[in-house]
Amino acid sequence: MNAACRDKVTRRFFWSVGALFTFTALLKVLALIHGRHLAMRPDPVFWFVSARVTSVVAICLEFAIVAMLVCRAPARHKLAMLCWVAGLFLIYRVMWMEAVPAPEPCPCFGLFWQQLGVKAVFGNRVSMAILIYVALGSVLLLARERRRGLARSSGQANATIAGRRLQTGLVVALALGGGAHLTPSVGRAGEPAEAAGFQMCAEGRADINYLTGREPEHLRFQLEVSGRKTGILVSGFNNSDILTNAFFYDGHLACHVLIFSPDRRKPSLVLDPNTGEPSWDTNKLVRPLNDANLILCESPLPREAPVLPLWLAFCSGPYLSQWSVGRMEKLFDLERTQRMEPLIVPCEVRRSDKPPGLLTFLATLDDARAHTNELFRVLAWRTMSGLSLPARFEFRLFESHHPPHGRLLTIIQCVVTNFWFPTNKVTERPQIRGRVSVADERFSRDPIPLPVVSYWTTNGNVPDASLVRSNHVYRAQVEIERAKMRRKLDAPWYVVFMAVALAPGLWIAWRGHARKRSKTN
Repeated sequence: MNAACRDKVTRRFFWSVGALFTFTALLKVLALIHGRHLAMRPDPVFWFVSARVTSVVAICLEFAIVAMLVCRAPARHKLAMLCWVAGLFLIYRVMWMEAVPAPEPCPCFGLFWQQLGVKAVFGNRVSMAILIYVALGSVLLLARERRRGLARSSGQANATIAGRRLQTGLVVALALGGGAHLTPSVGRAGEPAEAAGFQMCAEGRADINYLTGREPEHLRFQLEVSGRKTGILVSGFNNSDILTNAFFYDGHLACHVLIFSPDRRKPSLVLDPNTGEPSWDTNKLVRPLNDANLILCESPLPREAPVLPLWLAFCSGPYLSQWSVGRMEKLFDLERTQRMEPLIVPCEVRRSDKPPGLLTFLATLDDARAHTNELFRVLAWRTMSGLSLPARFEFRLFESHHPPHGRLLTIIQCVVTNFWFPTNKVTERPQIRGRVSVADERFSRDPIPLPVVSYWTTNGNVPDASLVRSNHVYRAQVEIERAKMRRKLDAPWYVVFMAVALAPGLWIAWRGHARKRSKTN
């Protein structure tokens, strides 16, 4: 490659780097303007300053490099500065990846990737590819300029293949860092297979006997089922504050609803003027803020004791069919949200051999098979239009969380008084009036897994997951989880960074000292 071609490659490299640095610097400026809440977070690498400070430093360096590239400085000086800045950015990027193990978008492009809806993994690989391109290209070109200078000073013609190395290096850089990573989709936890078109409605009573000393309850229930879709309403609680305990499942999303009475009152929360400690004032009753509680999750398994036996009797077929023989999810699990994964336990399941093949017996055991966790069995059947349906069934709940294990806690006996076939579609999602406190559990499989996202809704609708993800409550909780996952780096990382940062100053000082010594000699 002759000198003219080599100079042309160098100029094009300078122009490409100048365009990239100008683009990324402007994106950082826009991020500082429109993303002020993000800029005030502590920097994950230099935790003692905010992300705004590191962004401003990066912007100044990038604009300084662009200004130097358009001036008439020697090419070797420009390449040396590019090597230094690219090395500095690369070390910071590696430290950032070490400090932030969670998939978090790199601040190199500001909010560019988030606004485009691109995954953080792809954006981070693009930024790494650009840094490798700048670093590798400047190193190869600087090595070529160095050889040209030596050849000129010694008067020897030294053929070089730096251009070919540069091209090879750039291809390798793009191959290493520029590829997009496609994350395979993950199925929903506990999503059942399609069931046959079994449809029916039922109503009856449920008697709950608590062996722990609580007063028995005599409840009423209504039930609708259509394939995978379910609607269950339970009412008549001893606690007059609770109107309805409801469960809805539309095939993908489960809604656990607890609707309170509008006349419900509770003691007000006051602060002791002497100690400043909060306490409840029973003499001053106020109306609570929430008219209902709503839990959203993707598992079709109910959690409330009054609803669970009804679901087992009529709606559990599609869900139970996905589990292997002898193992299934524990039905009544108080620690489900803490684990974010179901607890799999031994079980015994029996089905009716008559259509529609509903459950006749189910028992879940502890891992040692020494104690029973839950027990369900059908006591009587009724035939309607060729379908064998449970008319009377029982559910028993045993102690499985605290010793002594295996102690009987609750007995629920249900009697169906009426069956009929539905004329309208089963309710898929409830319409809830008033102010609703929502505990959303649909985000346990997000890149930053969240066990529960809590918020309020007043429009009576169940929000889609995409709307919740765009809410400031979700974003704030993601930032909290990211902060928990971050870790402080060891001292050697900062030693290497400072060594690279101070390298130009140390080199200039050494060259000045060497020149003074040569003059004195």
